[in-house]
Amino acid sequence: MGETADSGVDNDVYKVLRGYYHVVYPILIAVALVTNLACLLVTCRAKMRTLHVNKYIQMMSILDGLVFIVLLPKCFDTEFCVYSSYGFAFYNTYIDSLGYIFNTCSRYTLVALSLDRFMVVWCESKYQTWTRGSMKRLLSIFIWIAISYLVPICVTHPVKASEDGWLAQEFDKNHTHYWLGYYKYYLLVTMGMLPSAGLLTLTIGLVVGIIKKVVRNDLSNRQNTLYSQCIAVIVLSVSYVVAVIPYSIVIANHNIKSGKCYSDAETENISHLFLCLILLWSTLNIVVFFLLNRDY
Repeated sequence: MGETADSGVDNDVYKVLRGYYHVVYPILIAVALVTNLACLLVTCRAKMRTLHVNKYIQMMSILDGLVFIVLLPKCFDTEFCVYSSYGFAFYNTYIDSLGYIFNTCSRYTLVALSLDRFMVVWCESKYQTWTRGSMKRLLSIFIWIAISYLVPICVTHPVKASEDGWLAQEFDKNHTHYWLGYYKYYLLVTMGMLPSAGLLTLTIGLVVGIIKKVVRNDLSNRQNTLYSQCIAVIVLSVSYVVAVIPYSIVIANHNIKSGKCYSDAETENISHLFLCLILLWSTLNIVVFFLLNRDY
């Protein structure tokens, strides 16, 4: 298995990456930008703007849209590893990280939305107090997420000059700092497993709360709207966990050889396949929420 002359990537890996970057990602980007923009416009209508729950929906639409905007340059990537242009190497090591930040912020926004509906179901008398400062709390989480992703990148300076051009290497493939291997697991736990656990816990709470209200026949017209929103949140939460767990397992078991930009073709194929599953969730999550709510 040889290497391409211009990219330093094995031929089989090159074919896999080219298939995802030049075919799959462009389709996902086109669909995602349309759906998220449409959903954002729906929630910006006059009668929708005042609803607190729609602030989370708007936030998720914006964040998911930004994920795909950041992903757009990958559709024009033909070198994948060693770049003749410093700009592409800079993008793949620094700007590309913004996509992970926006995607994780979207996950935690879903957690906040689930918690918001949980508070309505179980602590309605305290809901108005809870909503005060909720956006500030969410913004604080966004700042923590950004710092967590950017620290290793700023410390390792992963863009390196090589004989063939500029080498763009992700921080967890850098073997000059031993702590990076442990830091990858910190990100895996806090950015993947923690929101998943939170969503599962809140989902169980929402299911139990809705069942209790149905048994008590405590569903007025307003409660019917709440019921629809809770069902939509439960569907989004479960679908997210189903989408993110396979990718997390692959990342946790991804053994990168020192000095290599990419792993073998099979591992890269599985990794990108599960990444596309997460991106598909980001494409359709708000659409599903709208379809399950007649108010929209």
